[in-house]
Amino acid sequence: MNSELEKQKRLPDLYGISYSPWTEKARWGLDLLGMPYRYREHTVMLDEVFLAFKMKMPITQLTVPAFKDGGVRLCNSIDIVKYASDLKSGEATVAGVTVGGVVYPGTNANADSGVCLFPEGEFAEIKHFNALSEMILDAERALVMHAVLADRQAQADSLPEYIPHSMRKHMTGLSRLGIRFLDEAFQVNRKTAKQYHDYLFQGLVSLRSALRKKRGDYLLGELSYADVCLAVALQGVLPVADEFIRLKPSIRQAWTRPEFAVEFRDLIEWRDQLYKTVRFKPGIVS
Repeated sequence: MNSELEKQKRLPDLYGISYSPWTEKARWGLDLLGMPYRYREHTVMLDEVFLAFKMKMPITQLTVPAFKDGGVRLCNSIDIVKYASDLKSGEATVAGVTVGGVVYPGTNANADSGVCLFPEGEFAEIKHFNALSEMILDAERALVMHAVLADRQAQADSLPEYIPHSMRKHMTGLSRLGIRFLDEAFQVNRKTAKQYHDYLFQGLVSLRSALRKKRGDYLLGELSYADVCLAVALQGVLPVADEFIRLKPSIRQAWTRPEFAVEFRDLIEWRDQLYKTVRFKPGIVS
């Protein structure tokens, strides 16, 4: 028992929000690489001080997913997965410090031991696709926040799971406060809902163009982080099945853009097939 506890203490910690696309990008990448980790659910606004202490960062610089592996602390999905990928290849460099030969207890038995999410010579292209993913998700986040603010049931369902069902309808103000917190943190009010809608449309058109140029089944000819980040970017158009990311009905509705789900059905079909093929069950330790 003590030996097992000691093994778990050596695992990296990943702090995230279960329904967040940014968290999903990190988790999917880590799971594909077979890197075990302890997942910690983060509650917006309420857990900021705790996370700042754990990450040794000012609250103003924090965002999730947040990854802590010894002295390595990262708060960006692509940086987290790139670090794990470099560890898998035997060497990782973070802030000028090289870490190599790290062996973690446990593996994800579903992961493909030969997968390489950052193929040699493709990092610049992957960063380009990740920037497109971030552009799309930025617009979706704003539209989801607008939708939740307009739906009292969604506000109740957005509250932390430990709040009793009978109290949720009376505590929706906490959800609205959390949305204002995110609004300020990400400066969501810098554009109108109509501007975000147009911004999202432009991003989806660019994503469709990229897919039409893909090399075989994957964007770069083989499975890479480019596929992961762009597939996850469609979460705010039509969420994936609950099998992968469980959402309450009101939250699923807030994350859905019906007109785009129809117009960009080809993108949704590509995303769904990718999930069915390579989104293995998370190999995490709670």
